[in-house]
Parts: sequence; structure tokens; C-alpha cells
Amino acid sequence: MSYFAKNLKYLRIQRGMEQIDLAQMLGRKSSSSVSEWEAGKYTPKAGVLMDIATIFGIPLSSLMDSDLSANEDTNKLLIRTTKSYSYLTSSISAGIPDNIDSLKKEDFETIEVPDILLGKYAGDPSIIITNVNGDSMNRCIPHGSFIGIKPVDISKLKTNDIVVFSDSGSFSIKRYTNDKKNERVIFRPDSFSDSFVDYVVPYETAENLKIWGKVVVSIVNYD
Repeated sequence: MSYFAKNLKYLRIQRGMEQIDLAQMLGRKSSSSVSEWEAGKYTPKAGVLMDIATIFGIPLSSLMDSDLSANEDTNKLLIRTTKSYSYLTSSISAGIPDNIDSLKKEDFETIEVPDILLGKYAGDPSIIITNVNGDSMNRCIPHGSFIGIKPVDISKLKTNDIVVFSDSGSFSIKRYTNDKKNERVIFRPDSFSDSFVDYVVPYETAENLKIWGKVVVSIVNYD
């Protein structure tokens, strides 16, 4: 007997999450799949099951085969270990930079993220969560994945760090290179497709260039 449907609902409620919160962490735009899983209509694929187990910080075997609501030891472990972070509702482009004229307070919501997913960055109030739109970084961050962005001093950035940047209001995510010899900053895609090209900003025209932060964590969606 599989306890997945019962456990999923129990874990979600225990962590104070709505169905849409979990759906978004899994890279989905609506809560319909989560609702159907909890109703026992069907079970997601193995990769998604692993993602769910990771989000809640439990073994996959426990998620599937144990009645967690009846397990006293599990209840002790499930003391709330999530924290709130700013969530940018406009996704960041992993393709051609997206036009975002200005970020307003209403562009942000609050999202709960388990500490286990952010590791050493758990509880860092400067972290911003958003999701990625596009395939120019799909070797490491597939389309739909969630990322954690931490503001960082540009002097501390290293070649190939993944950053979120804007140039005249256009936001994107790429690998960073400061080409001092040729006096330019290069933002390089990391894609399985060769259709994406470098985004190059010469020092002399970089007055509107801003690096918002370094990507310190990604929650990868394989489905």
C-alpha cells in the first residue's frame, strides 16, 4: 500500500504550505497536479517524487511507504523548518533579456522555502526567489527552475559565476566574465543549444548595467 497521497497532504499542511506553494517549487504554474496527487488520482513520475522528498527533507521510501501522520518520531522531525523569502513574481529570462521597466513592491510576494533546500543560505533575508524562463542556461538551470539570488559585491564575483543582471531595464541570467584585457563584461549562455550567443557590454557603454546578484541555489525541475 502506498501512503503517498496521504503523506503529501500531511507534509504540506504541516509545513504551512498551500497547494500552489508546492506546485511553484516544483516548477508548475497551477496547483491542479498537487490537488490530484493528494486526492489519489495518480502518482507523479519518479523524478518528481524525488523532488518532493527533497523539499520535505525525508527519504523517498518514507514518503511512499510509511504513514507519517501516525509516526511520532516523524512528527518531531517535522517541526517547521521553512523560512519566508521575497519572491519575484516576474520570471528571469534565460534567453534574450526581458524588459522590466522597474521593480515595484507589488512585483514581490512571500514564499516559504524549506531550510534544507537553501543550505547555508537558509534564513538569509537578502535572498530573493524567482523562477527562470528560457533555455539559454539549461545545462545547469532548466526552464521553469527556481533560483535563489543573493546580492553580492561585484568585486567578489568570479569568472563563470551565474548572475542576474540588467542592462537598460532588461533582465537576464548568464555566466559572468569580466574581460579586463578587452575592457568588456561578457554574459555567457550555458545551453545545450548553440543558438544562444554571448551578451557583451563594453566598459564604455556600461552605465546602465547592473548586476543584481549571484545565483547561489537552484531548485531544478526535470519534468
